[in-house]
Amino acid sequence: MKRWDLTGLVFFAVSLFSLWFVALSWAESAEQASLLRIEHSDIQGAKRTRSDAILDLLPRPLPADYTQAEIQEFERRVRNLSLFDRVTVARLADYSKP
Repeated sequence: MKRWDLTGLVFFAVSLFSLWFVALSWAESAEQASLLRIEHSDIQGAKRTRSDAILDLLPRPLPADYTQAEIQEFERRVRNLSLFDRVTVARLADYSKP
């Protein structure tokens, strides 16, 4: 009976590890599917701040692929500079001036 319990426990552990690996692979593929490619930027309203200083807040230099979370973090970092009244990071096709 002890041998069966040990075998069952090992099988359960291997199954659990396999399930975790599949879930991790699924999460990575879902993240890759939602990558946004940014080739260049159009920074507006930065009169005294160099565009390079703002782009330095990105996790990787342009051009690069970014996740939605990285874009949101970039927007938060720019907002935290407290240099601008309003901060919006958007695709140029999606952006409309107020």
